[in-house]
Amino acid sequence: MKKQYFCNPLNMDYRYQFIEDMRSGEDKISREAADPSMILFQGKYYIFASMTLSVWVSEDMVHWESHRLPDSLPLYDYAPDVRVVGDYVYFSASRRGTICDFYRTKDILNGPFERIPGTFDFWDPNLFLDDDGKLYFYWGCNNVTPIWGVELDPETMIPKTERKELIYGQPEKIGYERVGENHSKMPLSEEEAVEKFKEFLKAQGKDADHLTEEQIGFAKIMFSQRPFIEGAWMTKYNGIYYLQYAGPGTEYNVYGDGVYESDSPLGPFHLAKSNPYSYKPGGFLRGAGHGSTMEDRYGNWWHTATMQISKNHDMERRVGIWRAGFDEDGVLFCNQQFGDWPMAVEQAKEDPWAKPEWYLLSYQKAMSASSSEEGREPSFAADENIQTWWRAPEISRASGFRWILVR
Repeated sequence: MKKQYFCNPLNMDYRYQFIEDMRSGEDKISREAADPSMILFQGKYYIFASMTLSVWVSEDMVHWESHRLPDSLPLYDYAPDVRVVGDYVYFSASRRGTICDFYRTKDILNGPFERIPGTFDFWDPNLFLDDDGKLYFYWGCNNVTPIWGVELDPETMIPKTERKELIYGQPEKIGYERVGENHSKMPLSEEEAVEKFKEFLKAQGKDADHLTEEQIGFAKIMFSQRPFIEGAWMTKYNGIYYLQYAGPGTEYNVYGDGVYESDSPLGPFHLAKSNPYSYKPGGFLRGAGHGSTMEDRYGNWWHTATMQISKNHDMERRVGIWRAGFDEDGVLFCNQQFGDWPMAVEQAKEDPWAKPEWYLLSYQKAMSASSSEEGREPSFAADENIQTWWRAPEISRASGFRWILVR
């Protein structure tokens, strides 16, 4: 079959929305899609992502179409999780402080979706069906609390066991969990975090001398420079359980996915030898965290994850897909070496380490233009950074004539 090509991020109509900035309190306009769950169901591929209000459908993993989901689903809840369980597809999404329900359907595009009442609240859910028919559930999204796991009753979705703590952040020991651009910030003590919060309050002209317990708790989360450990996804391969997780934060270029391994679905887990396995800190579009891992109908493995723009707002994000797999030693990997470049897809078994057929030629080449705005000079057209761009002045754009030259 003829080769087809796609480029990251996926070419979709990403939805505009207003999001409140937690620090300034202002509403900002941005487009986002994040936290993708990708599955193969009844011969087609489906991606569910945060804030799209839809599902993306493809028959070849190259051409994707958006289909609106019914309003009966919690479409404004983040991190939708989707898993195939027998003849059904199960759906859930995140909502703190409110009990979260489960939904299932035999027909994603036409429904109906049957509601299964939940019994507890969760954030960043992930459902996993084991080979023996037992159903497990993982969740967690915080820089204080862990990733939890529990076994569920497959009929009622009620926990059969007590929740178990599985993964905590360890930025003091694990370098790729440290926050900041290029992991540049070490975690702060609780006292240091509170002092940072006080400085923030003073800058806003607010009382910083009499903090409530709630404010102190907020300071420990938002100013501690500790990573958010989130976005669990479980994959089983050759008897080993691979519990994947995201960190340190979606707003950083180093947002990626790490993995722990175990011979049991509820652990104990140990950190895999090769980490992070999904990681793209440079290039045109950076970040590769909080995603899912799926085997296609030809035996190829793929990983899809969240990519960072964070220009208009921290939550301004897109979705990317890369080849993945397991090596002869059982190490889970994701190939993002040329993750920005056109990727060939054949409807067959493929080499996950195949070199790209198209190469970038314009990177950092000398650029000139008929005109440009200050801060939007021609060089930004070839710097491979999605947060920058060349733009002509208003008067030039209004005239309808402008040019840029690559040398």
